[in-house]
Amino acid sequence: MLHVIDVLCARLRRTTSQVEDLLFLDLKARLAKTLRQLAHPEENVSRVSISQRELAEIAGLSREMINKQLRAWEANGWLELRRKDIVILKPDELEKLQGDDPAG
Repeated sequence: MLHVIDVLCARLRRTTSQVEDLLFLDLKARLAKTLRQLAHPEENVSRVSISQRELAEIAGLSREMINKQLRAWEANGWLELRRKDIVILKPDELEKLQGDDPAG
């Protein structure tokens, strides 16, 4: 019974965090936060293996908006878009975009 309560509480916290992000974070901050949460660290970079459509669904944005922002960040040298994944070259720049988000 306690395990079920723990799982439900964790899901409620995650849902509350997602709603707060939708209400209070702009496009760049939401996308940056989503990328950082999904990233798998490898040596000096992080990798996210996800389609732009899936990323859009998670971040609550359109695929077109995601693509436009990712291309801008790629032009800045912050990340590299590959066929099946996104390589984050400068995670500190993405972290700055999140502002003073207490949830991390």
